[in-house]
Amino acid sequence: MTLVFALGSNGYGQLGTGHREDSAAAQRCLFEGPPQVEETPCSSGRSDGDGDADTTTSIESGTGNRSGTGTENDDATTTTVTMQVKKIVAGGNHTLLLTLDGRIFAAGKPVGEFERDSDEEEQEEDQGQPTPPPPSPPPRPRQPSTRTPSTVFRECRTDFLAGATTETQTEAEATGPKRNTKCYISDVAATWDASFFVVDRKSVYVLGTGSKGELGLDHDVHETRRPRKVFDVGHQDDDDGNGSISFTTVEAATTTITTTAAEADILTIAASMSHVVVLLSDGRCFGWGACRKGQLGDKFRVDKALWRPTRIDKKDSSSLLPFRPDGVVLGREYTAFFRCGKPLLVWGERKDFLHEGQQALNHTLHKGDIVVSGWSSLHILSCSPSSSPTVMSSGKNHRGQLAPDKLPSITALAAGSEHCVAVTTTQDVIAWGWSEHGNCGAEVDRKGNVAGRWNVISLPPLSSKYRVTAVAGGCATTFVICEKTRP
Repeated sequence: MTLVFALGSNGYGQLGTGHREDSAAAQRCLFEGPPQVEETPCSSGRSDGDGDADTTTSIESGTGNRSGTGTENDDATTTTVTMQVKKIVAGGNHTLLLTLDGRIFAAGKPVGEFERDSDEEEQEEDQGQPTPPPPSPPPRPRQPSTRTPSTVFRECRTDFLAGATTETQTEAEATGPKRNTKCYISDVAATWDASFFVVDRKSVYVLGTGSKGELGLDHDVHETRRPRKVFDVGHQDDDDGNGSISFTTVEAATTTITTTAAEADILTIAASMSHVVVLLSDGRCFGWGACRKGQLGDKFRVDKALWRPTRIDKKDSSSLLPFRPDGVVLGREYTAFFRCGKPLLVWGERKDFLHEGQQALNHTLHKGDIVVSGWSSLHILSCSPSSSPTVMSSGKNHRGQLAPDKLPSITALAAGSEHCVAVTTTQDVIAWGWSEHGNCGAEVDRKGNVAGRWNVISLPPLSSKYRVTAVAGGCATTFVICEKTRP
């Protein structure tokens, strides 16, 4: 069983804790599961939902616990939803949670519509033509409209994303309940007011708003309320022209495998305030959105914005990257590529890296190193086999964003907009940086910062069987994932 806790900015309910008040204390996130799942009272005991699969855990959503205290024995009605958290990303006022079996839960400000049934769209297109009755079994009950900000994590309808398949789904990702959907969401990303969904590692869909090209749908498109395909591996130009979405772990260098464009997969998608980068398994890199600071390469700086997915690792038959990246993380006005055995390569605004905290930029990455980025600072959890785990930071430090001295030994690290959150070897959750909304805890200086030190984030009382396994950061938001260990 998995429990998720959150603290920080919550004006639109983006913490998913059942209300819209900021919180400097960790509160339990609430989830709306599928309507067909049977409800069981908390007081009668909870099913672990473990089953037989080693990779499957569950989240229990307390629909009655609107105070968000989230203790294990809250007197609430819950829905047990078998799932495992794969990734959490956040925009300015919305949060997306991706599960291992490819489902999406969203909380906060709506950036689009997911609740429409695919057969409703077909009826509109047929201009009122009679349609046969729906086949058995009947369709699921309609989800509440996402036009209203959701203060709980609500499962999104994704079954009408066109043209999606599940042919490349891995065995681990397929573990879990089988759902009657037509697509598998393999990755997610978010800009300030838009959400991106990678379908089957082959295509990217977007919905939301953006005025700097971050939607990737062309100059005259600043908003889409329904998911629209913005990128497809098999339909992108292979030259330098325009084509028709946590933390990232460094992997050891592997042998280059030559594939055709259609055979490549989307390795990762990353997004920040107003630009997006997609890496493919064949080494190609595409980007779109704001680029006047050079965050999509100096060659495109003059464009100020790329309004369509554009290949950024190559232009005019010249390579623009000195190595084939393993991964990428984004800041507000920069992009950082990385590869095992190389130091970070930063495109875009670098002035914040020239004054203090050059550790991260000078570090040669090892296999297993974790690279994360806030809006203006880069951080590496170095897992070198020759030394204990160390956090190295580079970038702006006016809010205490850079890692303080004498940190305890760290096992997990994440960055939010202007803060960091980590898990220690002793299972403490610690945070530092800008805590204007309580995202680093309650104890702050007169400027609202946790600078040169860290706060320990206390969680509600839990059974000793739970362990903190991961953390995530958003725009002044912090998330903590706890999993129940097996006997």
